[in-house]
Amino acid sequence: FDHYKLKWSGTYVPLELRHPLALSLFCRFKMSQDGTEVQLPEQIEDTGEVYELYCKNVAERVAQDVDCGAVLSPALISSGIDAFARLLYEANTREVLVDQLEKICALPSGVRKSLGRILFDEGIGALGMSKTGAQFLEPSYDALGGYLIARYLLRQDEAASLKTLAQHPLCEDILRFLIRGWNKRHPDVFVGDVYPDLDKRLLAEILITLPDVYLTESACACVKDQCGVDDGVLQWLLQRILTDFGRTDVPFTASDLDAVLSSLPMARRDTTWGRVIANSIDRLSEKLWADWRGKDEEYSVLCKWLLCSNCTTVRDRASHLIVEIGRSRPQQFLDQVVAAVKINDNYIVERMLAASYAVCQALFSDRKTSNWESLIIGHAEKMVVILLDQRSQFGTSHSGVIDTVVNLVALAKELRIVNGSRIIRKFRFPYRLRKNVFKTDHDVDDGVVSAVDRAIHMNMANYTLTRLVGASPYQTDSEEY
Repeated sequence: FDHYKLKWSGTYVPLELRHPLALSLFCRFKMSQDGTEVQLPEQIEDTGEVYELYCKNVAERVAQDVDCGAVLSPALISSGIDAFARLLYEANTREVLVDQLEKICALPSGVRKSLGRILFDEGIGALGMSKTGAQFLEPSYDALGGYLIARYLLRQDEAASLKTLAQHPLCEDILRFLIRGWNKRHPDVFVGDVYPDLDKRLLAEILITLPDVYLTESACACVKDQCGVDDGVLQWLLQRILTDFGRTDVPFTASDLDAVLSSLPMARRDTTWGRVIANSIDRLSEKLWADWRGKDEEYSVLCKWLLCSNCTTVRDRASHLIVEIGRSRPQQFLDQVVAAVKINDNYIVERMLAASYAVCQALFSDRKTSNWESLIIGHAEKMVVILLDQRSQFGTSHSGVIDTVVNLVALAKELRIVNGSRIIRKFRFPYRLRKNVFKTDHDVDDGVVSAVDRAIHMNMANYTLTRLVGASPYQTDSEEY
């Protein structure tokens, strides 16, 4: 961009510009002819217009080429390019035979070049030779081939069947340009409804990489549906939410992050979201942390899920910010803590509960919030019912969680919480009023008894006893053993 005097400071650039030839072509068509600096839009939405102009220039330039030996109309060259795209799509391959191309788009007699040679000379395709000696033509680069095929499909009177598109070697580039082209023509109609046989996983993988303008409500729904079954789509979505975090008017928000991560099994969440956090440490900079005021609801959701990180710095910073946000909006935060109890990750529950205890301590010390007493008592009572009642769905034996709830009760006891003393006696050493959690209240199946017996015997015989006699595990032939 600097070389071609293009100024850009945006957040999105199309994936096809990763290819050096595609990037060079884009820059040459966007640069100013008088050498002045050109400001590019913040989101470079589409490169299709560049390829369209390029194909038009090729057709006009060939029509004026005296080396061809005959007059060729721009329309004929354009039809030759369309025939090339049609054969690429129908053959489901990356290349087509030049003889086959010239059969469906014959040039006038007297032309000294073949159609394949003309398209090669103009940079549309690259020539090669097969093992049988037949000459073939393939697109100069994948993005251009994808654009030409997508343009061919969009020009058909009826929607073509895309059932086999997922097997095409250029499928991602084709679909990327197909979505963009369709959206420009029919912004109110979702491309997935027009091509019902299109692979939804592939569609979602492409949609999540496109600029905001293409992510309509139907497109976003398609992406979210595929998150449940495809880790690739899920990781792209999580990365996009984190990259766009703090911006307004984005297709995927903090509530989407909360809904997606809440629905995942813990192991899948750790392997996908954990990797996204690890790849975005630079993004989680001071600027992001300092930008939370006025967006406290979104940031409290983000910080809650950053507690999944195995990066101590990120996790601790998120914990501190959660407390700060909680102090600024205690009622909403304490409600969020109650909802967080349902998360299938004890670490998040433990940290969120500890943050709520810190917020309640601050309320108790400051005594500035109008209903601070009822907030503390109400929160303590809810936590007792949800976490300490053995009949509760979320009842726990997690010692850290229990200790924090008891500390909440002790704080609320100063404000005359009901049964506060009894709860403290029950859940603090020596646990006089606590039910024996190891007591068996029903008959145990013989298979369970046998399995437990074998496990204990295996551990004692092969590890504990061998360690006591100074032998290695499973070394059971010594006299001391």
